[in-house]
Amino acid sequence: MLVIQFLSTNCVYCIKSVPAFNEIFQTIEEDQNLLKRIKILAISAGDTPVEVAAFKEQHAVPYPIIPDTEFKAHKAVNEPTVPFIVVTKRDKQGKWVVATVHVGLTFSAESFVGELRAILEIDPNTLKRIREIVWISQPSWLKQRNGKARWKRDRLGWVEKGF
Repeated sequence: MLVIQFLSTNCVYCIKSVPAFNEIFQTIEEDQNLLKRIKILAISAGDTPVEVAAFKEQHAVPYPIIPDTEFKAHKAVNEPTVPFIVVTKRDKQGKWVVATVHVGLTFSAESFVGELRAILEIDPNTLKRIREIVWISQPSWLKQRNGKARWKRDRLGWVEKGF
């Protein structure tokens, strides 16, 4: 499983979420079962390598943060508000599947790690459908295309409409 946190070094909410994410990382590092199965990294939207290095040092961030100076990764996920977390898991064919997303602050490391434990037990093939992205938790950003909502609600959460 891969947990990707999108952040910005100048984002107040991203800074406020650092202690919880550091605790999440530490909890995973201390549990051999989780350590083998979960990796965490962050992508820093619009920040330079120097800004990222200073942020990591100032906030004692133990996990890797990749600078996304030109916003390429951030644009690839439709430019969500940060902090934005994507939790992915490999399916039986080895392709990455989005298990859940979170927008905004993460306050409780214990509840987030509990959610990760639950996701580890889910068959990744139940998390997706052909030609659709399934979101288990509702995204706060809804993109519009040609005046039509890009996302619709179904029994599993939000799914991207086919255009």
